Amino acid sequence: MKNKSLFFMVFIATTAWMFPLVARPLDKVIAFYQDRTDLSADFVQTVVVKSPHRVLTRKGRVYFKRPGKMRWDYKWPDEVYYVSDGTTFWAYDVDEEVVYKTAINKSNLFFAMKFMMNFKGIYKEFHCRVIKSAGPGLTTVELMPVHDMPLQKLEVSFKTATGQVVQTVVTDNLGNRSTIKFSNPDYGKIPDQAFVFKVPKGVPVQELGQATGKAPAKSGTKPTK
Repeated sequence: MKNKSLFFMVFIATTAWMFPLVARPLDKVIAFYQDRTDLSADFVQTVVVKSPHRVLTRKGRVYFKRPGKMRWDYKWPDEVYYVSDGTTFWAYDVDEEVVYKTAINKSNLFFAMKFMMNFKGIYKEFHCRVIKSAGPGLTTVELMPVHDMPLQKLEVSFKTATGQVVQTVVTDNLGNRSTIKFSNPDYGKIPDQAFVFKVPKGVPVQELGQATGKAPAKSGTKPTK
């Protein structure tokens, strides 16, 4: 998907409510989110591509529901949807008139999302240490994978006073760097139906790893919200 597929592969890990190594630097984040099962927020994503060097920016709103459900509604500059019910991961590019499908545990996103929705094991999966803060009133924690993962490191910035995450940064194994800044959070209940993806009529579904045929005319149908 050209630049869009890059966002699909890089983005993607990028969303994790995770924490700092003071003894257990992410405990404040864990405490903040442990009783919050639903979350939606506006986001701005900036990807710095290492080679050839370029900077890509996109905006939208993201929705999470524990355990494991999520959707990203990209609204600018293009309309793209990433939706998962915790088992299957769907990507729908409205302009390209094609749907991509894969198992969630085969996507890079899985490695970040599983910790955001379930913090158990975070200190076993990552070496965590506090690094230079991303801004006033924030604590920033660097997480380095203990085992092989499709990423070099994660950086999570949260409000020092509360533990609320405001920014995540993922550096993938190619050196691409994806930053997501969150704003306007809402912790109200999100219906399960919001995480059920319905393939628009006439739009082909492509299993990742297979060749994509030419897409038919756009149907105009969006994923279920």
